[in-house]
Amino acid sequence: MIFNTSCVFCQKRNFSSDIRFLNYLFSTRDYKGASEWINFKLENSPLSRNQTDTLNYYLGKSYYFQKDFTPATTYFNKVSKSSGLHVESTFYCALNLSYMEEYDMAEQKLRKLTLNDSMLFELKKLQLAGLSLLKRDTALYRSFSTYFTQKHHALSKQEINLDLHYNNMKKFKKKSKFLAGFMSAAVPGMGKLYTKRPGEALATFFKTGLIGLPALEAYVKRGSSDARFIIFGSLFSALYIANIWGSVLSVNVYRTELNSTLDEKILLDLHIPLRSIFN
Repeated sequence: MIFNTSCVFCQKRNFSSDIRFLNYLFSTRDYKGASEWINFKLENSPLSRNQTDTLNYYLGKSYYFQKDFTPATTYFNKVSKSSGLHVESTFYCALNLSYMEEYDMAEQKLRKLTLNDSMLFELKKLQLAGLSLLKRDTALYRSFSTYFTQKHHALSKQEINLDLHYNNMKKFKKKSKFLAGFMSAAVPGMGKLYTKRPGEALATFFKTGLIGLPALEAYVKRGSSDARFIIFGSLFSALYIANIWGSVLSVNVYRTELNSTLDEKILLDLHIPLRSIFN
């Protein structure tokens, strides 16, 4: 009996040393080394349920910081509900799912989380609000943002930021492909200016003009049968059509870049409170 008690004590002491070593690896941002070491421990060491939960949590976090979201989600999910790390693991699991664009699964994770602490409850509403913005569901965002109090230092800045993202989202004006094409047909490059690409607009205008002017000059002086007109006229036609089509496509690029930039900002504002509260 004394021997068994001594073994348990030694195991706990050794595990405490393991956690200190893991915290050192995290402090030096050696997340790859941490994940390799944890995988070795999980496969080769006798561990209690609580110790396994702790290592699964650290392993999930190490993968998260490596931006390897699929295994991170797997290991956060393995942390049992009885663990003191379950709440934190659930929040990080939902954030991983958000990065993977699995917004509905992330929402389900958070909704199932029961919290008594007022700050964690508000954190849950902030995460759900951010998910609503990622899904572009502004009505749902309004319902969650009513819980924002801005009383908690770890949350207030991100609550303000999410409100700004929401307001900017409402101001977004959808760009018309037809209008972009029409503008470039009228003046080469204008469609690119419409999609906020002034550099490309100027380049297209001058490039088309440099080819168009010699074609016009040849036509005025020698007529449509002139070889110089045929060559420059053909080049101008190709550039003119490409200018119109390029402006139409630039609307898609504009939308993609706008949405991508907004998503990055929202995800950052979901990440920061977790780092502030749980670190």
